[in-house]
Amino acid sequence: MAESNSEVWHDLGKMFSDLRFERRTEKEDSRVEYAKQRLSKLGYETRFDEGNRCLLFALKSGSIARIWPYTGWWSGKGIGSDRGIKKLIKNSRRLNNEHDTVRSN
Repeated sequence: MAESNSEVWHDLGKMFSDLRFERRTEKEDSRVEYAKQRLSKLGYETRFDEGNRCLLFALKSGSIARIWPYTGWWSGKGIGSDRGIKKLIKNSRRLNNEHDTVRSN
């Protein structure tokens, strides 16, 4: 007996889902390493949160910021949220400079 159309579509859907997961895993690993390197050069300690699949780091203000390396999305108290590691670094530098200025006054 031939497979029904719904079984074929289900099998195709599962196959594409598995392929997307593999691709995401491959890209995410390299993006996590890239983000860690960039943030480490600026003196940030990072920790990867497996549950949320994000990279955590502390700003000088004491706030915790997060970046989801696969999508590039980031957010944190005082730096807002956006996409892209370069924008994140720019905003975190600005916030750290403001924090240093406030502490010196």
